[in-house]
Amino acid sequence: GGGGGGAAHDEMVPGRPVERLTNRTEGWAAGLHLALLALRDQADPRAFVEAFSGDSRHALDYLARDVLDAVPPEMHTFLIRSAVLETLSAPLCDWVLEISNSASMLADIEHANLFLVSVDDSRRVYRYHQLFASMLRRELEEVDPAAVSTLHVRASDWFERHGDVESAIEHAIASRSLPRASDLVAKYARDYWASGRIATLARWLDGLSWPAARADPQLALIRGTVLGLTGHPADALERWLEVASEGSRVGRLANEVHSLESGIAILRSVFLTRGLEAATEAATRAVELEQPSSVWRRQALAALGQALYLLGRSDEARAPLEEARRQPDATGQAPGSVL
Repeated sequence: GGGGGGAAHDEMVPGRPVERLTNRTEGWAAGLHLALLALRDQADPRAFVEAFSGDSRHALDYLARDVLDAVPPEMHTFLIRSAVLETLSAPLCDWVLEISNSASMLADIEHANLFLVSVDDSRRVYRYHQLFASMLRRELEEVDPAAVSTLHVRASDWFERHGDVESAIEHAIASRSLPRASDLVAKYARDYWASGRIATLARWLDGLSWPAARADPQLALIRGTVLGLTGHPADALERWLEVASEGSRVGRLANEVHSLESGIAILRSVFLTRGLEAATEAATRAVELEQPSSVWRRQALAALGQALYLLGRSDEARAPLEEARRQPDATGQAPGSVL
């Protein structure tokens, strides 16, 4: 009778979901076998295939029983802690996990066939199968949740030191360490919008969506800038400037803007969020705050000249625009550009 039931079930699960399941498990035989066993009990097999991941309780139980419990304690710790990383190398793992034997540990894990995949010909950079990695992260969340943030912060630090800004920011966001994530995004945002990578910047801001992150005044300025650069209405931008004005941050911002006050003034003057008269006042204040040594002075001067010119005061506009042309800029942008 079992064969007939299997045939009926096969009709419920056409080839495409099974192919998707194979892709989801990256051909990992144990994971695929486990998934297919679990699939037999599902009322909606297609939905199960879509949802199947390392967070599946079946998969986690299997992992804990048949894999993690079978490895030495030191390797178990290495596996779950290193799983916060998308790719693994010995120097990176040494730094993040604060150990010195990652090279031999990775070799042992590869030798034990523990779902470690080499991603380069020299066998120095690896990743875990995605299903296995997801399970390991779930295990870490259960046994040592406090470690998750710390590991991501250390990974963020390592990647920034090695010039991989995107990975540094992504790990900072994953750590939910708001001061670090805010400073990194603010520090590098200008490079991204100046080179047309606004979508990446917007994705990071979407990731910084919890209440404290949405109230962060430095990030509010970046959010407002992205809205302004992508053509959103002034009132949408102004809402983020209000958030920034309600926040507290003493001193220079991570992107070298003089202060929150100056950042708000620059954006109000560049994007004319409250009209031309208010833009002129805001730009005048920003020029006062951004001294000649500041790389943001040129933006303040250009915004002042723009507002005066649009008000019909072209004679007054000439001096700030001439000074803006002579002013150095850290990003090497053309003299006429703003932000």
